[in-house]
Amino acid sequence: MTVEEMEDFEKLERWDLLRQAVQSSDDSDVDTDSDLESLIDLGISNGESAKNSATATRKTPATKGRTAQEDLEDTEKDDDMELGREETSKGKSAKTSAMAKKTSSKKRKGKTAQDEERVCEGKSPAWVNFETMFFGIVNGQEILRAFNQRFPRLKAEELDDLLPDTIPDEAYDEDWTAEDEASLNETWQKDPLRKSLIDYKDSTLPKLLRASLRIFHISPFEIISAKYFLGYEGKSADKSQKWTTTFSQYMYELIIHPLWDFDLNMFRTAMQYAVILRNRDVRTWKFVAPDNDPFFQTFKQVIADFKGQDRPIAEHHAEVRERLKSRALKIPPYSEFLRRLESVAVVRKDIGTDITDEHGPVLAYRVNNNDLKYIKEALDSLANIGMPYFLSTEVYSRYILGSRQDVGKGAHKGEENKDEPPVGGSNLKEYIGRALLALRRGETKEAKRRKRLRQESQDEIVQDEIMQAESSALAETQAQLNAEKESTNKLRIRLKARDTKIARLEKELEDLRNKAPQGAPQSRVDSSDISSSDTDSDVESVSGRKMGQPLIPEVKREPSIKSESEDTDTVFGSLA
Repeated sequence: MTVEEMEDFEKLERWDLLRQAVQSSDDSDVDTDSDLESLIDLGISNGESAKNSATATRKTPATKGRTAQEDLEDTEKDDDMELGREETSKGKSAKTSAMAKKTSSKKRKGKTAQDEERVCEGKSPAWVNFETMFFGIVNGQEILRAFNQRFPRLKAEELDDLLPDTIPDEAYDEDWTAEDEASLNETWQKDPLRKSLIDYKDSTLPKLLRASLRIFHISPFEIISAKYFLGYEGKSADKSQKWTTTFSQYMYELIIHPLWDFDLNMFRTAMQYAVILRNRDVRTWKFVAPDNDPFFQTFKQVIADFKGQDRPIAEHHAEVRERLKSRALKIPPYSEFLRRLESVAVVRKDIGTDITDEHGPVLAYRVNNNDLKYIKEALDSLANIGMPYFLSTEVYSRYILGSRQDVGKGAHKGEENKDEPPVGGSNLKEYIGRALLALRRGETKEAKRRKRLRQESQDEIVQDEIMQAESSALAETQAQLNAEKESTNKLRIRLKARDTKIARLEKELEDLRNKAPQGAPQSRVDSSDISSSDTDSDVESVSGRKMGQPLIPEVKREPSIKSESEDTDTVFGSLA
């Protein structure tokens, strides 16, 4: 270790001691940051500004004084030097370190002692390098520039389009008429809770409203609504069901988490899952896949396969993971998040048994403070081989949403630019009122739509019954017709056979006449008088004579032709 490096290391230790002295001050009015900068400037800056000295504390002792580019180029070398320096400096710095710890232990106890331990752990080269990179890359101006590019700032007229005072004519349809709108406005104005519902004393709901409108173009009230099969669950004693500050703060921190990638469907799925876990709800999940990812599509299939079997949602999830593994598909981070959520979610104490279909259908998954808290804890504790998968939810909200300050100032404080519409207290109340009215409009319209569909469904059922009755009568008539056709066909066949037989007999009769001696009297038999004896009496013959009449009219026979008449009887006897 060079002399210069040793001096730098000693300066760093002096910086820690100075910081401890300032933080342990009992004066509540002390500006810690400014005092630290002054001490740095006087104690270890060697002529540098306080700002530069404070920035230098985020560098490793071995790389102090070098540029950021040199830090990146010599990272491995610096780490090795730091590790070697830690070994060689144990003897020299042991006394100083012990004094520092001893001093802090005298003045700081409890949580402050834990903070001191955290500061000590933060001296590791890897962590200091991370801080150097983080604070060197992440700054309010860059975040603001990226945020504005993806989510342009809303103009006043755009805000009015999202939350209009009066809905346009094209918004009216068979489920929502002008009369419905007038009735809704009248009811809203007379609502005794209206003034309380639009007047939020805290700053959390207003900043959540601005962020939600700008990013998603909908109000936060619409997120927790029937549109996403959700609802708000406040305290039972609170009739207004007005959002609490805690609920709004959780929403503010969670809506921009990178796991959702600004997709509300992903966030909706997480909230529904948390509610199901907390309530021990084993009814079939009203699941809508956020996208076509194999994980969500497989989950959808598993729910369909086990529909109505009162199976816990965690078992469904385990089945999904097994199916993905069997197909050699990767388990996504969202699945790991759900597993973590299963671990941190706490079941309601007043729930003794599972909620099954016997308790009625699912109308909406009602979200409360605990559900959002469990989601936050699951995200913050999600790990990959023991290391955090994400930064904390609070860091994302503070740096991303807080970047809307002018030129990014105060991004790390989680503040916001209050000149972003809606601006002003009165305007804020106005647009909160419009958002709540829009929510009621949507709920009422949806109720009317469902009623209409039920009525149409009932009408369709009645119509189907009528059609079925008509179809049954038609089928019966068709069967009778088919029977008549079959009978007619059989009769035609019999008539055809009779006609054939008559033609044969006429030919035989003609042959007999031709064989008779000349001059002998002959019976006059017309072929039209010959008919089949096996046909019905009411069926007309081919010649038009009714059946039942004598086949051959009686003929007076003369004795002289007895032998001939006997032959005739012999021939026609076969017709009997």
